[in-house]
Amino acid sequence: MKIIEVIYPEFQNVYADLYQIEFLKKCNKNIKVVYTSYNDEPYFVNNKVDMIYMGSMPDSKIIPSIEKLRKYSAKIKELIKSDVLFLITGNALEIFSSYIIENNKNYEGLQIFNYYIEKDMNHKYVSWYTGKFKNIDIVGHKNHYSVCKNIENGFIKTINGYSSDIENINEGINYKKFYATYLLGPFLIMNPKFTKFLLKELGLSDKLIYEEDLLNAYKERINHFKKPGTRFVMGDHG
Repeated sequence: MKIIEVIYPEFQNVYADLYQIEFLKKCNKNIKVVYTSYNDEPYFVNNKVDMIYMGSMPDSKIIPSIEKLRKYSAKIKELIKSDVLFLITGNALEIFSSYIIENNKNYEGLQIFNYYIEKDMNHKYVSWYTGKFKNIDIVGHKNHYSVCKNIENGFIKTINGYSSDIENINEGINYKKFYATYLLGPFLIMNPKFTKFLLKELGLSDKLIYEEDLLNAYKERINHFKKPGTRFVMGDHG
């Protein structure tokens, strides 16, 4: 049995992020999901976990989540170094940063990685997205107020749409089995080939529910995005 812990699920219904884990559970009966609420001690502190998930949340919950998790930062680093799988989507990647700059104030992140966040709630980056992870096409959509700077280990190489720091092709962070991206909630459902990769990383069968339908929809989406003149940016900066 593989244990997936979802951290602070009550914050993560902004873009249907929680259904990603329900989807994984439906794909394989050997997955057990543990939900850790904001006022609970994380399950990973005293128990073995195989994967940790955090997804998009209201921006107002980022700093409180950091403060709540801060005393577990050493344990989180230990889990990452020991190859526990992390999937972090949407603005939850900001929690693991070195610091966040917002309204000319600096807020210390969990300092798991060296990247930092510049946040401006008066500007938003909204786009469809295509990129590459290894030999896997990645598609999705983005909606965030922040840019992520000083990325040392990029996750996805951007082809179209906004990247994490807007200025280069790095989207998200990948170190060992830590995968974080600003791409939103339906990330696993929209990217069945990456989901199959993720299940293999967990040591499970990569068979998906509705696999044929998911792969057909994925192929159609990729082909649509390859059409000349496709508009990716839906909300310009400013």
